[in-house]
Amino acid sequence: MTDETVPSIDERLGALLSRMESSQKLKLLAYAETLIKERRRAKRKKHVAEVTFADDTRFGSGIIRNISLFGLYMEAEGELEAGRKVTLSFPHPTQGRQIKVTGSIIRKDKHGFAIRFSGSIGGL
Repeated sequence: MTDETVPSIDERLGALLSRMESSQKLKLLAYAETLIKERRRAKRKKHVAEVTFADDTRFGSGIIRNISLFGLYMEAEGELEAGRKVTLSFPHPTQGRQIKVTGSIIRKDKHGFAIRFSGSIGGL
């Protein structure tokens, strides 16, 4: 059997889906959605703290709403766009000391920004 005769994953899934009842498809869809949600490398924790941020040309402040080892979401106003590198300063969630981290804006919405840290912060 050559690789050309082995059905692809998409072909196999398509064949299975075509034989499933609607109720089975709904269950499978719900399960698949939970798999996508679990992609995060670390769980988020609710955390409310003031944060200051700066890029090459701007300085601002906001409120952290949640945080993980690898990033945070903060409410803030500004004209920063996704992909922009920023430096953040805020109190460490468990140690209380002020920390300074760098990261990139990965998402902007009407309330603020999601930031992915360049490294990770420990102690969460």
